[in-house]
Amino acid sequence: MAKTSFHCCIYQHHNKVASWKVANNKKGLRQLEKVLQELKSKTKDQALFCLEYTGIYNSTLLAWIVKKGCPLWLESPLAIKKSLGLQRGKNDPVAAQRIAQYAARFADQAQLWQPAREVIEELKDLLSLRERLLAANKQLKTPLQESSMFFAAAKQKCLESCCAGSLKHLEKDIAPIEQQIKTLVSSDEQLNQLYSGVQSRDRQDNGFRAAYSKQ
Repeated sequence: MAKTSFHCCIYQHHNKVASWKVANNKKGLRQLEKVLQELKSKTKDQALFCLEYTGIYNSTLLAWIVKKGCPLWLESPLAIKKSLGLQRGKNDPVAAQRIAQYAARFADQAQLWQPAREVIEELKDLLSLRERLLAANKQLKTPLQESSMFFAAAKQKCLESCCAGSLKHLEKDIAPIEQQIKTLVSSDEQLNQLYSGVQSRDRQDNGFRAAYSKQ
């Protein structure tokens, strides 16, 4: 699944009946719904959606499937690859067909996906943003720390001065995000029970992620 589109393949009774490219937007999903309704009117079969997890690009389709109340199986690419053995070649239509084959073959073992609680999704987004900001902070700080051992004082001072503004703003952006995370965790009884109030950043990460992962 890509940012703007995904390939859809439909299997019925272990036979491929349709395969096409779908726009990853509301218009594309209306087209998908029309095809599914036509198939259902002929066979009365219940559709089982099986997707490879691809992160944020899944979100529009996932929300649509959940809204329709359809069973959804979100599987890891590795599990699908292992089940089919050695396969030659791969492109979007081929990948979609392999996922459909996998779903048809193992439908009785499907592990249906349920969306996380809204507070969990919000916590996940905040943690991801915080991670990106911390990574950017580290990417600037680490070379400066290393160069201080080798560069002349004047040159080192110049480099630190050039990065000072960026580092200051990154720290300024990180602080309110950490506060939002704490507020979110403390506002939810389940999260609050799982998270122990610790002070250091490394231990905060462990606490936040423990609370998130056990939901």
